[in-house]
Amino acid sequence: MTDNPLIIIQQAKDWVAGLISGITYEDKGGYTEKDLPDGERQYAPKFDSKGCVSWSVNNCTEIQANKRFGEWSKQNQLEMEALGYHANGRFNFSDRFLADDSGTTTKGNTVQAVIDTIRKSGAVGEAIWPFTQDMDWETFYKDAPANVYAIARKFFWYFDVSYEWVVLDGKPTGNFTDVSECLKYHTKHSPVLITTPLCPGWHSGLVATCSGYPLAHATTVYSVSDYIYILDHYEPFLKKLHLDYPIPWAMKIVITPKNDYIHTTLKLGDVGEEVRKLQKFLNLSEDTAVAKTGIGSKGNESNYYGTKTADAVLRLQKKYGGFSVWELYWLKGGTFGQKSKALVNRLAKSIQ
Repeated sequence: MTDNPLIIIQQAKDWVAGLISGITYEDKGGYTEKDLPDGERQYAPKFDSKGCVSWSVNNCTEIQANKRFGEWSKQNQLEMEALGYHANGRFNFSDRFLADDSGTTTKGNTVQAVIDTIRKSGAVGEAIWPFTQDMDWETFYKDAPANVYAIARKFFWYFDVSYEWVVLDGKPTGNFTDVSECLKYHTKHSPVLITTPLCPGWHSGLVATCSGYPLAHATTVYSVSDYIYILDHYEPFLKKLHLDYPIPWAMKIVITPKNDYIHTTLKLGDVGEEVRKLQKFLNLSEDTAVAKTGIGSKGNESNYYGTKTADAVLRLQKKYGGFSVWELYWLKGGTFGQKSKALVNRLAKSIQ
């Protein structure tokens, strides 16, 4: 079950909690078992994926997203459900997708390679690219098709992901008396990915400390009180580590929900649900309505960005200002670019 060797690399550019970081600490009240995703194995009868880091990174995002689901607008909640990110009341991202795209090998992977991959490629729901127990190594690590990657990129419509290291080995970050107090503080903000040795009794669920064992596994700390409570990928999924358990490095993976009404830029001739949403917004006001009757009118919005939509966008731009002569009299609403998207998203916050 070991992922050894698990390589930990800290680069000079990385953020470190308590030192130089762009992440502002927030007390979110911590996390409990009700915020956890269902336990998932990283192995099957035929092989072990060696993907503990991928499982742990996804668990960090899933736990936060489960607790903060209500921070997304109803529209974005429904969109995430349609995309398969959120199913049966829980978030569940494909560990298989992340393990493969981050370049996991039979020796495991580095923490940075995996977190940088989700920040670059995004994520898909488990049902989109599943891990089934009849798979072997070759099947599991088969490259996902282009349409799966297209869905993965939509992850960035709803999530912003950042990370910072927490240095624990002998020098806890901040004014803490020991490692467990440091972890307790940071898990009030976000779950924490930890890298640890596998001390004897790992399968018992209550694991005492040990010394002299190499780093071999990554898991997720979701709470600290009388024990360090972790979510693992080997049964039992919920484990308790003693407070003095050896944990030299940890990483906070922090998500921020995005709540845009329109996620993409658009142009004349485009087809899709983003166009329909734009038409619905334009139809909220008579002076920017796409049409008074028929296709494009209120209640009859279409998914086609035609001349009527362009004319309505132009009227919106003139109404609120801030657009150049070139945009107004040359593009004539045929391009719904970044500036127009930002305007609509700002205005839409009051109606979501």
